[in-house]
Amino acid sequence: VAGGQLTALRVFDRYSANPVYYGGWEKEPCYYRLEGTLTAHISRCMKFVGTLLPPKLYAQNNYWGDSVVQRVYSRILQRDNAITSAGRLVNRCFLRTVKVEGLRRVLAAGGVQQSNLVKMFTMMRDMQDSTGLTIMDTADEFQTDTFTFSGLSELLSSFDSDVAGACGIPMTRLYGTSAEGFSTGDSDLQSYYDRITRLQESMLRKPLTRALSVLYASCFNAPPPVLEFSFSSLWRPKDIDDRNCTVQEIGAIVNAANAGILTPDKALEALRAAGGPKELFSSITDSDIAAAAEVEKIEPLEEGDPLESELASDPLESELNA
Repeated sequence: VAGGQLTALRVFDRYSANPVYYGGWEKEPCYYRLEGTLTAHISRCMKFVGTLLPPKLYAQNNYWGDSVVQRVYSRILQRDNAITSAGRLVNRCFLRTVKVEGLRRVLAAGGVQQSNLVKMFTMMRDMQDSTGLTIMDTADEFQTDTFTFSGLSELLSSFDSDVAGACGIPMTRLYGTSAEGFSTGDSDLQSYYDRITRLQESMLRKPLTRALSVLYASCFNAPPPVLEFSFSSLWRPKDIDDRNCTVQEIGAIVNAANAGILTPDKALEALRAAGGPKELFSSITDSDIAAAAEVEKIEPLEEGDPLESELASDPLESELNA
């Protein structure tokens, strides 16, 4: 790639990119025919296949994965049907039944008898709406049937769990609900963020490295070096966890300095870096680090050293020790 050759990135869907089987390259077709006119080598493409499939199914699916929406769509339909059915059940939870003597005879006769029957129930309905009073013949019977909904909420929650599982998103984040039981939901979120980190490494690292290499060669007209980059972490620890980590890091630096593993200047650099966004040790300046680097470590005197006898008679011995 020479300087200025990269002009743009074009996006094609799977139905506009048909593989041409000229041999394999990284277990992929060598070329793709884009929109039926342009042929591009796989090295010029960044391919995102969707949900990964087994190798045989992957090849049968024209070297594409499964749709990330399809598995969620079926679960959403099931959840919608469950909620609709539950709503219908709630509307029919209160059934009232009236047993009328000779109902079949009245309906068979029709005419005035059926009209009088309808008039009776119309009057009964109007009076119940206004006063709740029910008037019937002594031979008639009136009863009310009610239904309980034990287990309905657990059933609907199971459909919610199915949707969350198909999406790969915790329920606390997908539905905005609070965690149940003794769980705070932090472990679920951390697992979710760890999964995103794994997907970033497995699906984005290689395509982005290729794109950045081409971009570097096009911008600077030079072969790209080994490019390193990292993805920003989605997990944000709480303040108390952040403080605990900082205290542990500082303790490790101090122990290493006391053991002689770190020199004073290196210890000061590590402490300033450990302060992080809180800027705990921002008062440590470069001049302080340079001064600490010039301090020589005084070795203890060996037994029988002539200097030891001279220091013993020196009146400044106590001050030197201090």
